[in-house]
Amino acid sequence: MRGDHIISVSCRHLLALLVAAIALSACSATGPLFIRHTDPSPEEALIYLYRPSRNAARTGAPEMFVNGQKSIKRINGGYSVAYVKPGQVAVLAKKGGLWGFRDMTILLNVNPGKTYYVRLLPSLFPVVPLVVTEIRVSLALVEEDTAFDEITNCRYIVPERLRFEPN
Repeated sequence: MRGDHIISVSCRHLLALLVAAIALSACSATGPLFIRHTDPSPEEALIYLYRPSRNAARTGAPEMFVNGQKSIKRINGGYSVAYVKPGQVAVLAKKGGLWGFRDMTILLNVNPGKTYYVRLLPSLFPVVPLVVTEIRVSLALVEEDTAFDEITNCRYIVPERLRFEPN
């Protein structure tokens, strides 16, 4: 009888681990690994929107908007692209998943023929050590060298649209 109990406990643990693995894999991007997209034409700019893969805060999936138009859900370890007209461009991250941050917007002044990288990065900060943790999120324009080191491990997410009109 004791042997049966040990096996059933092991099966329950195995089932719990399998369910957890499936749930966590659903929180990560699954497209092809990063490839450079077509350079922008002289009449537009290219913006890469990405979220480096982090084990912490995997469950958040904020929606991203470019000039008020929905682009994608920012999945852990994912990236997408937006071709925009030169001038001022608004990139907005809206709350999604289990994250409780306020909506964040950054304004970019983009030049024709140029490429830009915008990173969404969650971090965990202990509020009460070992008890309560707060998720802090940053949305920032990143230098190409830094972005390239991070984005090469990201997977492509098909955007809702590829080209975005000015506001």
